[in-house]
Amino acid sequence: MILVDDNTYYETLEILRGDKKLPEIFIELKQWLYEEYDIHAYNFEFKEIFPNSPAHKFRLYIMLQSRDEFFSMFKGYTYDSKKQKAIADKLFDLAKKYNLESISNYKDVFVAYVDFLDEMRFDYFKQAYRLIRKPLIEKYQIYSVWTLFNRFSQLTVFYQNEINGKTNEFIGISKQIKDEFYETLHMLDEFNVFTYDNFDVHFDSKENLDNKFEGNLFYYWKS
Repeated sequence: MILVDDNTYYETLEILRGDKKLPEIFIELKQWLYEEYDIHAYNFEFKEIFPNSPAHKFRLYIMLQSRDEFFSMFKGYTYDSKKQKAIADKLFDLAKKYNLESISNYKDVFVAYVDFLDEMRFDYFKQAYRLIRKPLIEKYQIYSVWTLFNRFSQLTVFYQNEINGKTNEFIGISKQIKDEFYETLHMLDEFNVFTYDNFDVHFDSKENLDNKFEGNLFYYWKS
């Protein structure tokens, strides 16, 4: 995953499927977050930031429903410190209410957030890419497909040259490649985080990569 460890990611999917429930303290915190900030928390990760360090500082990581909700917790380019403190204080109050052990761990925690939709997009796209990349290249080599790359959940299809790209767009091959990749992606995407319209495919050529970026993908992605 991108920002969430595998255990938390798969646990959150279990919660979304209804196969697992949040602990009572987090059910109450989730409701409070919705009432206070109009955000939907899927799950929470509570762990020590630097295990075995003298500071014993803990972090509450909140899995949010969308990018809009994620950015609503910012003020400018950083987290809104007032919201962070309010959430940390609420967690500490709830920890006392539920009489949790090691209560000091819940005092002045660092609060952070993640756009969980982005985590799911990354996972499903990566799975689809690994599954169908080679078959697509083999199938469409006859139409001068050179290779396919996945970068940040965007598929880039490289034809051999610019003429191939224009021709294949005109005769519908480019759309066919997109359709076939999307079909595989949709099969894996159990929560429908992708739609055909928000599924991003870019078509380019090896000729363009060689001429403008010296054949270097690092320069290409950086541009």
